[in-house]
Amino acid sequence: LSILIIMFTVFGSVLIQTSFQTALEREKEATLEEAAMFRYTVLSSVASMSDTYQLDEKIITDVVKTIDENIGNAEDTFIFYNESAVVLYQKGSHINALWETRPSTDELVWQLVEKEGVHYLETLVQVVLENKVYYLEKNRSVQPVYDNRGNLLHQYRMAVGVLFAVASVLAALLAYGFTA
Repeated sequence: LSILIIMFTVFGSVLIQTSFQTALEREKEATLEEAAMFRYTVLSSVASMSDTYQLDEKIITDVVKTIDENIGNAEDTFIFYNESAVVLYQKGSHINALWETRPSTDELVWQLVEKEGVHYLETLVQVVLENKVYYLEKNRSVQPVYDNRGNLLHQYRMAVGVLFAVASVLAALLAYGFTA
């Protein structure tokens, strides 16, 4: 009976951790895909305008803002920087944990960040527009994934506690039955 409880505890913990890693990986892939799509949308929008307009930083920033307002996720933080780290457009709170790892062209860097007890997936990608370097930063909360894991662990601990209590009572009854 003790071996069964130990196996239940170990395999249940592994199952919860695997479920958490899978959900986090799914969020990461979706966020990276959205950041890449956003980058390509900005590149194609600016490229289509460059033949018609003399593009300056303000017009490029307006294009980025318009794209974010139309296809961006309202809950995500989005920041558009120039090469000197001057914020040209910002929606949401600023994390900026990836700035030191500024990516090269076509490279998308990411990391998990915890800020004030909330977990975020931060992405940063470089964009070259009109021969100037810019950076697109996107931060998405992955706290629901962490909260789900916490809820599963709590429920699992309760189940293990109940199983342990039932096993203890059964063991006591069996011991009493054999000694009587």
